[in-house]
Amino acid sequence: MTGRDFSIKWDIPTSSGSFSVYNVYVLPVGTSLDTNVHTPVKSIGNFAATGVILDNTTLADSSGSLLPTTGTGNYYATVLVRKINGLDSVNAASTGAIITADVITYPTLTQAAFTNSTSLTLTYNKPLSPTLTAYNSAFLSSGGGCFVRDTSS
Repeated sequence: MTGRDFSIKWDIPTSSGSFSVYNVYVLPVGTSLDTNVHTPVKSIGNFAATGVILDNTTLADSSGSLLPTTGTGNYYATVLVRKINGLDSVNAASTGAIITADVITYPTLTQAAFTNSTSLTLTYNKPLSPTLTAYNSAFLSSGGGCFVRDTSS
């Protein structure tokens, strides 16, 4: 589970006069927001914003606890409007929701064979994506000397 599993929407306040920032918090159900302890998962300085989908770099909730990588979690979101003078508005909290982590199955190499003295054919148990961004960049070589051809289909 990462931040991209969370889509948070809100209504714009009636006046932007003292608006500074929207602070978005994600907490386990049953945990009360304490702005002295909890950290926003996202701060948005655009008054006209009406929501956010968090990104996959958000790996912890506002209390600093890691989001579960498998299974489910029961979380709620709250949006606090911070004013220019540092005072906070009454926050609007969502009800709790059970969030389920994605189940991602990666391709598995099933066979590797040289077809001649310069070509290696790799066979996977499912088709590979032609888009490099579909894979974890930690597994990609920066050497530039390797080309992969999908022969699984």
